[in-house]
Amino acid sequence: MISQKNNKRKNETQEIKENKKIKKNASEDKYLEIKNLKIFEIENLEKYNEIKYIKIFTDGSCKPNPGLGGWGILILFYDSNDKIMSKYEIKNNLVEENTTNNIMEMKAVIKSLNFISDILINKRKDLKITLLTDSRYVKDGICLWIKNWKKNSWKDSQNKLIKNIDLWKYLDYIFEELKLKCVFPIQIEWVKSHDKNDFNNYVDLLAKYSVDSQK
Repeated sequence: MISQKNNKRKNETQEIKENKKIKKNASEDKYLEIKNLKIFEIENLEKYNEIKYIKIFTDGSCKPNPGLGGWGILILFYDSNDKIMSKYEIKNNLVEENTTNNIMEMKAVIKSLNFISDILINKRKDLKITLLTDSRYVKDGICLWIKNWKKNSWKDSQNKLIKNIDLWKYLDYIFEELKLKCVFPIQIEWVKSHDKNDFNNYVDLLAKYSVDSQK
């Protein structure tokens, strides 16, 4: 009887290990699949007339928080058949000191929108753009809070100046600028961190690597 229980536990332990291995391999395969996507060629914009929409994944990292910080960006270019044509990656090459995770999240969004505005929008105003972030602070700040902040001279509900005010003002400026340039408004979506979205998990690794590689 004891032997049967031991065998059962052994089999269950082995099954758990196998499941972890499968998940690990699946994750690694997806990472390599994203890593090996064709690189977007900025110098050959005329090649990309078939691009119909863009998805931007951004993430920030800070170790500890506050502490050393970095960010990462993954931009995916899709055709009309929802197929990824190419990608573009950006990460900060110089780690920032005495910063916070929220600041890194915001800077990733700012850098990505600057890239889109400077490189693409002047040539392709008809692109549909979706920005995906796992930061509630960024998503809710842009979609919900910023209107009241502006009405209240950039003060919060306690009548105090909001944190990271310079970055919020700049984000507001970028979005207002893109409203004038783009045919379609930029969509902003929240995604759960460290979950099932492989692209968000990938950009999370970019952000963490930007910090770890320079310690």
